[in-house]
Parts: sequence; structure tokens; C-alpha cells
Amino acid sequence: MRSFIITELICSSCGSRFQLPRTLPKQKPIGHVKDLWCPTCYEVTKYIEIGNLSLTHLKYKYDNGLELCPREERFLQALSQCSSSIDTIYDKEQVLHKKL
Repeated sequence: MRSFIITELICSSCGSRFQLPRTLPKQKPIGHVKDLWCPTCYEVTKYIEIGNLSLTHLKYKYDNGLELCPREERFLQALSQCSSSIDTIYDKEQVLHKKL
């Protein structure tokens, strides 16, 4: 029997989240970019692997100039490569959660 880990990906355009089960050997690093169909954007967008990072905690650290761990830095670097920012993703994610 194989062990699975549920990892989370976030759309770089709208901030919607997608959970993906992966086996341990196939686990990807935080910041890994994957092209997936976004049901909110109605198009294929760049989803960024966030694993178990808390966007609220990351935004707080980013806004207050606190030191980021390497996983958080990889995520922000992947966001910038997708022409997005933590402010945009965080704000759009908050709007999505209020609608639910």
C-alpha cells in the first residue's frame, strides 16, 4: 500500500486552491509551477505548489519585512515568474472565501 500526501496548489491568477494527492516519491517542492484548468478563471492557468504554507502568515511576514524561510521565498519567486504577487493572490483568495 502506498502512502499519499495531499498537497495544495493555488491559481496564480485568481487565488483559487486545488488539492492534489501525491505519493511520497512524487512529492514536488514548494514553488513548483503546474499548468491546470482553473474552474474560476475558465482557462488553463499557472498553479503554484504551496504545500502547507499559510498565506495569511506569509503575507504578514512579507508586509512587515520579517525574514522568510526558503520555502516561502521559493513560493514568492514562483509567483513573480507567473507575473503575480502575494498581495494580489491574498486579496483574491479572501474574496473567494467570503463567497463560500
